[in-house]
Amino acid sequence: MPPAKKNTRAVPQQRATTRHRTVLLATTGLSPAILTETVWALAQETPPVIPDTVIVLTTVTGRAQLEKQLFGTDAAWDQLRRTLLGKQADSDPRLDFDLTPDRVKVVHQRVGARRVPLDELATPEQNTTFADAIVQELWTHTSQPDVHVVASLAGGFKTMSALMLSAMQLLANPGDRVTHVLVSGGYDTATPPFFFPKQKTQELRARDGATLRARAAGPHLRLIDLPVIPLRRWFEDALDRKPPSYDTLVRGSLASLKALAEDITLELGPVVLPSGKPKHWMRLNGVEHFLSPDRYVYLRFFAERAAAGASPYPTPDDALAALKAWLSPQCPGAREPRLDRAREGIGAATYDADDLPKRLKDLRTFLEKLPGGRALAAALPAKGHWGLRLPRERLTLG
Repeated sequence: MPPAKKNTRAVPQQRATTRHRTVLLATTGLSPAILTETVWALAQETPPVIPDTVIVLTTVTGRAQLEKQLFGTDAAWDQLRRTLLGKQADSDPRLDFDLTPDRVKVVHQRVGARRVPLDELATPEQNTTFADAIVQELWTHTSQPDVHVVASLAGGFKTMSALMLSAMQLLANPGDRVTHVLVSGGYDTATPPFFFPKQKTQELRARDGATLRARAAGPHLRLIDLPVIPLRRWFEDALDRKPPSYDTLVRGSLASLKALAEDITLELGPVVLPSGKPKHWMRLNGVEHFLSPDRYVYLRFFAERAAAGASPYPTPDDALAALKAWLSPQCPGAREPRLDRAREGIGAATYDADDLPKRLKDLRTFLEKLPGGRALAAALPAKGHWGLRLPRERLTLG
């Protein structure tokens, strides 16, 4: 038999996609099982979500319960890792969690010259301290473009959950999640504790004396995604650096909200100077400002789409592809030589979707220095919303 003929047809190369890291951030108290329950529920989703890293903010008592229940005799956390990661558990870096201070963070309050670990949230000062810790931790992860945060509200004091939700509203990016895990059917108060359906100890006793099997808990274990409105990009001017405290974050965001409440009118167009040379300008709230060709191109491109009532581009790749097409001969002022440099730069093979946010950041910085420019800067496209956030009736394009 002649050897099989090789298929020499070229196989199209798939575009490499960036895998986002997932960080599970939780607060815990007396019931650390919320961690194993949440991780188990995430892993049952389609596609499965298995956190790369788990970080807990807690109190002295909360840490003691974590050590006793998840890392004690039966080592429930290790059981969970080996169940979900299988034979690769020893080499797979996901589900990175242990009792080290960079994973289990006992929040400390400053009392005079000393830092005292919290064991309760009974005073306004203690709640403020915990709120600051949440903001600091969230900022660390939400400021990284390749990280998605899953914030759990299931554990700890109720004020911990309320503060976590509040901070997520202000710091979360599109793609971040806020969750709560619900366990019913007697499993939430079972003895020994229920951690996840395939745990080693299967026979449990409900509070009423009924016998339960851990493997039968599936229908009684539900992960609830709570709606969160990610306001971060509307407060970009308040988030240009790490906020020192929860109070500072809130006050800065309120100031930005006040600026955004101002009416914005934007007019864009080229103007011919007495010398005969065209120059690009915008009229923001009735005041004229001249723009460099680069800045004009980006602002005009997204303004035209907003004026047409079109939806934002789903990804920066989509926006870049449309921008390159738009910069073809149909570009406004295409015959204007001053645009050639911008056109050549964007059309270069080395220019990719990672460059787009950098150019928009330059435009944002420029706008923020203008009278009334902060509101327009906050309306520029950004991660998760690749479109200009202005109603079409506020735009006039010459």
